[in-house]
This record gives sequence, structure tokens and C-alpha cells, in this order.
Amino acid sequence: MTGTSILAGSGELSRGLSIWFPYVMPSGTGAGMARSPRGRVLRGMERLRAGDPRGVRALFEAAGEFPGLMGLAVGEISLWLSGRGRRHASQDLLAELDRLRNMYRTAASERATLPERTSYAPAALDGETLERLRAVVRSCDGEVRAAWIGRRRCRTMPGWGQVDIILEARSEVWMSGHERLRGLLERMAGRLRAAFDGDASLLVAVAPYGVRPRVLAAMRKGGEALLDPMERPVSEGATMEVRRGIFRRLAEKWRIHRERMEVNSGGRLQAFRESLRRLRNRLAATGHALAVRMAGKFAMRRMVMGT
Repeated sequence: MTGTSILAGSGELSRGLSIWFPYVMPSGTGAGMARSPRGRVLRGMERLRAGDPRGVRALFEAAGEFPGLMGLAVGEISLWLSGRGRRHASQDLLAELDRLRNMYRTAASERATLPERTSYAPAALDGETLERLRAVVRSCDGEVRAAWIGRRRCRTMPGWGQVDIILEARSEVWMSGHERLRGLLERMAGRLRAAFDGDASLLVAVAPYGVRPRVLAAMRKGGEALLDPMERPVSEGATMEVRRGIFRRLAEKWRIHRERMEVNSGGRLQAFRESLRRLRNRLAATGHALAVRMAGKFAMRRMVMGT
């Protein structure tokens, strides 16, 4: 997608560019528009630092093609307008920069966390990028049982794509506590971001650490599998580790069950014996009282009848 289509479709940056250059809107043709938006950002920054006002246009165009660069572009333009480009700082342009800055902060905050409810579509990434991501996930199959990737539509700046990757940790990992889950998240997030190449921002999350069940269900339904949960671990070491973990959990469950049975059986037997002792004492006391009452009745009868 070219910078022209994004600018014309969203209207978010076309307004700022038209305020700065009312007579030059990006045409979408030529070698300049074919270059990388990141490269144009660097060239725009170099031009501004050299005092060339055309750097503003380069930054706006780059951010129009790749909205994730908007924060950097707005920051560089604002810095230049407060210094060497002060004579170009019109009220309209400053107000538009403030609007874009606030919109970018809202969009970045929305993309930094998973929502409570959402839907996903396939990530629509090229095959090479998907294979790199799959290779990263498979390298940690001893800790990750499944991995999913999907594209999420955000309300703010919908032209800026958002891709989420949700890793499902194995039970022995999440049963170890949040510290191990946090370590897995930090380690995998860095590696996946290094392997990711696309026009969207990337968020990596580990389930069940901060991932709601309905969000995970939506990802399974609409996203793509980076690591299918039905696949066996590719490495023999990972397979043995999984088996050892399973047997450790079974042994621990059996030990706990046996201890509980011993405690419970001993407690029930003791309680039964105690109840028998109380019943015997009660019967003895009741029988003694009954014998006393019957003897009294017979004695009274003999006195009345004179026998």
C-alpha cells in the first residue's frame, strides 16, 4: 500500500501535510515513494538538522506510509520548529502536531495491551517471515505447547496494523509461577520482534499470564497457528523433558493423594472409636438410671400392697 492510499484513506496525516505544503501532496509515483519509509524518516531528519524545510514533507510522507513512525516524525518536526525552524511554526501546524501526537499516544497505548474482548483475522504476512517466527517458537517447544498469530483491528489509527502473537505455556511452566512466565515472555518477545518484518506493530503475550480466555479463544478461531498444539516436540531433548515433567507431576499427585488418604483414614478411625466410647458411656449411664428408677418403683409397690 502506498503513502497516497493511506493518506487519502485515513485523513490523519493528509491534513498535517496539506497545512505544511498546500501545493505538494504525495503523488504515489517516482523513486522517492518507492523507497523505504524508515529511510525517508532518516533522510527527513538529516534535512531538518541541516536546516532544509523539505525534511518536514519527508517525515509526513514516511509516517503516512508507515503510521508506526508517526511518533518519531511528530517529535522531530516539533523539535525543529522550536529551534531552527521557528519562523515556520504557524499556529495551525502546531495545533495539528499536537493532535497527531495525542492520537499516536492513544494508538500506542491501545496496541500495548490485549483488550478484554476482540476478534482476529489471519496475519497476512509473507512466507519467509512466518517461517522465521515458527523457527523461533519451535526452539522453545519445551516450554511452549502452542503459538498463534493474528491481526487485530484497533479503533485508533486503523491504518496502522497490529499483529498479536499468543504463546500457550506448558502446564509445568505456568505451574512454576509468574516469575517463570515473565521470563519466558521477555525472552520470546525479543526474539520474535527480531524475526518479525511487517508494516504493523507486534505484541507478544503468554497465556495464561495476562491473556483472558475469550481473547485466546478468538485467536484460536481467527488466527493462524505458529506451533500446532497437536505437533510433537521436534527435539528429542524436549520430548524427554516433557515426559519427565509428566511423570514428575503424576508422582507428586499420587504422593499427595496417598498422604491425604492416610490422614483421612486415620482421622475417621479415631473419630469412630471416640463415638463408640461416648455411646458406651451414655448407655451405661442410661442403664444405671433406669435400674435405680425400676428399683424405686418396686419398693413403693411393696410398701403399698404390704407384701
